[in-house]
Amino acid sequence: TPKDSILDFFKKYKTKPNKRSTKEKELKFYTDEEIDRLYVKCPYSVWIKEGIISKTQMEFGIGYDFGSNRVIIPHRYWKTGEIIGLVGRTLQSAEICDFFGIAKYFPIIPYKKGCNLYGLWENRQYIEQSKEVIVFEAEKSVMKMVSKGIRNCVSIGCHDLSDEQVKILISLNVDIVLAYDSDIPLEFME
Repeated sequence: TPKDSILDFFKKYKTKPNKRSTKEKELKFYTDEEIDRLYVKCPYSVWIKEGIISKTQMEFGIGYDFGSNRVIIPHRYWKTGEIIGLVGRTLQSAEICDFFGIAKYFPIIPYKKGCNLYGLWENRQYIEQSKEVIVFEAEKSVMKMVSKGIRNCVSIGCHDLSDEQVKILISLNVDIVLAYDSDIPLEFME
């Protein structure tokens, strides 16, 4: 029998392409190049007035979708930084939204929010350094804090923490501070 070539030897050790957990297999991952074609990356001037500086908006990939007239918020997977979803915030007034039933936030590329924490990819090293994570409801809160130089924060994108989000938070092995909006009753936090 002919001897195995050196390449044949290494073939049995071939790495499996991007092995993902069961939860991760439920997600679809997008490259920045795929996403860049869907909207224009640019800071939203109203958010600048609200305290989210241009530099922060650019870091988080904020932009505008002409088709839906929404500010676009990309969500990056907490482990890899790959984009797993796009959320659009309407620029319509509250009155128009109420009258026509337009959702304030709408998934342009939907994903299971309960399997991710917004801002964790961008802020993980600061969370580990401070040994504390501040958990907000909204993505904007994370960006406002980052604009102020406070980077140990994430958001859940709603007010219901999923079991998976709790596991992610516990896995950080840091103190967890819940900083929910004032309209959430204390009983909800128990």
